[in-house]
Amino acid sequence: MRKLSTARCRCALFVLLFVAFQNSHAGTEVSGEIRLQFAAEQPVWVGQQVTLNLDLLTTGFSFGDQQFLLPEVSGGFLLQTDTTTIKLTERRGGETWQVLRYPIAFFPQRAGRLEVPAFRVSYAASAGFDQPPQRFSFLTEPVSLEVARPPGVADDGLLVTSVEFDLRATWSPRLMPEADGEPATARLGDAITLEVTQSAADISGMVLPGLPVHRAPGLAAYPRAPRVEDKVARGTLRGARTDSVTWVFEQPGRYDFPEIRYRWFDPASRQVRESLVPGLALNVVAPPGVSGGGSGSQSARSALGSGWGWATLLALLAVGAWLSWRRLAPVLIAFRRHRKRQLETGEPALFKMALRACRQHDAAAAYAALSRWAQQFGAADASRGLIAFAAGYDPAFRQSVEALQRALVGGAAWDGGQLADMLPQVRRQLGTGSPSAPAAALAPLNPGKA
Repeated sequence: MRKLSTARCRCALFVLLFVAFQNSHAGTEVSGEIRLQFAAEQPVWVGQQVTLNLDLLTTGFSFGDQQFLLPEVSGGFLLQTDTTTIKLTERRGGETWQVLRYPIAFFPQRAGRLEVPAFRVSYAASAGFDQPPQRFSFLTEPVSLEVARPPGVADDGLLVTSVEFDLRATWSPRLMPEADGEPATARLGDAITLEVTQSAADISGMVLPGLPVHRAPGLAAYPRAPRVEDKVARGTLRGARTDSVTWVFEQPGRYDFPEIRYRWFDPASRQVRESLVPGLALNVVAPPGVSGGGSGSQSARSALGSGWGWATLLALLAVGAWLSWRRLAPVLIAFRRHRKRQLETGEPALFKMALRACRQHDAAAAYAALSRWAQQFGAADASRGLIAFAAGYDPAFRQSVEALQRALVGGAAWDGGQLADMLPQVRRQLGTGSPSAPAAALAPLNPGKA
C-alpha cells in the first residue's frame, strides 16, 4: 500500500507541475530572432571549408515548420551537407531563449572579401504543448568573409584545401609491359577502364574535381556519372568522389594515356601537394589474318589441274570460310556490343534521358544524364563538371544547373521544368560549336606545376 501511495503522489506531482507550466505560458507572447555568423577566425584559405552557423531563436517552447533557401555566392559554394541541427539555450534578461542551430558549409574559391547575400528565413514557435504557434519571418543580414590565397597557387578557380587528401586509381584489366620494356599489348575491340576515387577531410564530394577524359583517334571513351558521397561523424565532414572512364580500342596502333595530376593545398604545412594517377601505354594489334592470296590461288589451280574438280575447290573454300569466321567472330561480336553501347549511350538517347529526368523533377537522374550527355561533345569544360560546362552558355542555364546541384546535395524538392526548356537551345549551340565566351569558373584538372 505504501508503494502504491508513493506512485500516486509522484503522478499527482507531475500533473501539477505540467498544469503549472502550461498556465505560466498560457497567453504568453513569444519572441523570435535569427543570427547568422561564420564560426572561424579570418582570413581563411581558398578551398577551405568554413562553417556558417544559422541560429533560430525563440522564447517559446518549441520550433516548427523551418524554411530557408540558401543563396548563390559569387566566388564560393554554400552547401547544407546534412540535416543535422544543434539545440542550445541562452539566458538573456531573465528569459530563457531556445536556439536551433543549422551548421552550413561554405567553400570559398576566390581570394579577397566574399559576401553571403541576405536570404529569407521563416519558422513557427509555440509557447507550450497546447498553445497555437506563432509565425516568424526574417531577412538575414549579409555576412562577409576574408579569404587568403595559398602561397604558390594562382587564384584561377577550383582548389581543394584539406589536411588529409587520399587518391586511389585502378586500371582494369591490369596490363603489364613486355619483357623487353615495350608497352603491354591489347587486341582490337578490347576495353580498358580507369577508376579514380578521391576523398578529403572537411570537404564535400560535390566540390572535388572530376576526372579528365583522354580522347584520341581510334579510341571510344565512355565516362560514367560520378558517385559522390559525404559522411558526417561527430560534426566532421569527409567527402568522396569516384569517377570512371571505359575506353574501347577501335583501331590498331599505339595509345599513350598521360598521367593525371591532382593538386591540393595542405593548410597545416602550408604546402601545395600533388597526387598522381599513373599513365599507361598500350600497343593495340588486330587479330592475325587468314593466310591466302597467291598460295591459295595456286592450290586451287593445282586441284583443278589434277582432276579433283569443283567439289574439292568448294570444300577448300568452305574450310577457309570456317577458319576465317573463327578468327573474325570475336571482332564481330565486340563490334556488335560496341555498336549497341553507342545506341544506348549516344547523344540522342542521353539527351532524351536528360529531358525526361528534368520533366519528372528527378534531381539524381537529371544530374547523371546531363553529365553523360555533356561528355558526348568532347568539351574540356564538360569533363570538369556540369558547372564549368554550363559556364559557357546562357547565365540562366548555369543558374539552373547550380540549382540542380544544390538540390542533389541538400535533398530538397527540385523543379526541372526551366532546365528542360533550356536544353534544346544549348543543344543547338553545341551543334554549331559556337557557345558564348565561357565565364571564369573552374581551374584545369591537370595543371602544370606552379
